[in-house]
Amino acid sequence: MVCFLICFQTVLFAQSNNEHTFTIFADLKGLTDTVQKVKVVINSLSGDASTFDTCKIINNKLSFSMPLKEPKFFSFIFNWKKSKSTSIGFWTGPSRQEFYFKDGLRPEIRNKTAINQDFLEMDRQERNIKFKKDSLLKNVSYENKSIEQVEGEISRLKDSLATVIEENVYKKNALKYRSSAVGLYALWNYATTPIASPRIKSKPDYIRSLYQLLDTAIKGLPSAKLLSAKINEAKAIVKVQEYIPDLTLRDTTGKMGIALSDYKGKYLLLDFWASWCGPCRDENPILIKAFHKFSSKGFDILSVTLDHERDKDKWMAAMHKDGLDLWSNVSDFDEKAKSLFGVTAIPSNFLVDPTGKVIAQDLRGDLLEKKLQELFPK
Repeated sequence: MVCFLICFQTVLFAQSNNEHTFTIFADLKGLTDTVQKVKVVINSLSGDASTFDTCKIINNKLSFSMPLKEPKFFSFIFNWKKSKSTSIGFWTGPSRQEFYFKDGLRPEIRNKTAINQDFLEMDRQERNIKFKKDSLLKNVSYENKSIEQVEGEISRLKDSLATVIEENVYKKNALKYRSSAVGLYALWNYATTPIASPRIKSKPDYIRSLYQLLDTAIKGLPSAKLLSAKINEAKAIVKVQEYIPDLTLRDTTGKMGIALSDYKGKYLLLDFWASWCGPCRDENPILIKAFHKFSSKGFDILSVTLDHERDKDKWMAAMHKDGLDLWSNVSDFDEKAKSLFGVTAIPSNFLVDPTGKVIAQDLRGDLLEKKLQELFPK
């Protein structure tokens, strides 16, 4: 019966041309405190930035209503006159709901939808693994180990457990709930992890194959159409083992163009950074060290700033302060390079071989020197 309700609800989302509505209300009379304001935080299936709203309160009657084309996650935060704030969060599609209050001022909803229960089950699975992670991290031994060894062990443990969540929660539920918005939400999570190298970028064809397993009705949801578009974008992005385009970027004067093809015959590190990016600035000494050590052997760097054109002075100041003027620096004010290489976070870099093929990506810390040592053995 639950599966039927979920399928029926999602078909309504996808097939009707009319927007359905989510409405919730409450009678605030007789409570032990007075509500001053109720904030609403709304999150989508795709994990886009939250949107914000407020509830109407007239004559002790609370109401909130908005059209929905697909389920969303709603958080209602009650600000009371005398008491601490209370809140509730839940997933819902088009429906009519009512708040009631337990233990004084704690909000609850009378009829939680079946789809909310499935989202909660997925959340429970993820929290269980995170709880195990916290327990394992507490038991990491520091005895007879250097700080670097302990940090390495902790990092490997976090990475392995993150993979467990991605495979055993996100992917598993994406396959289980193919006829529900829950499956679409799980697939979004699987596609956009791990953060360092999201699968939608590194394995767009595989994400497309999982997307194709979703029911036709689910593919009609706005977040499903957005995911499909993002997969198409990712397929057009330059990846490891692919050749870079012959792109020309402007130097610090804004007048002279520097073409990526100018570097053929050398190993080139195409490094994306910005003056405002702390982690990027932390990486710059590593780049300088690598340049001094390997530039005479056929290695070069091209730094691409993602600063806005209005912040050109900040870019220039950071470049000189960090000593990056050892090599060429270019701007990407129109974001062509950022789009072509699918850069969604910085620092980010691409190591290109003398033929123009990308052979490695995101070599940070000691990974860059290790790779260069392989390419330029003594």
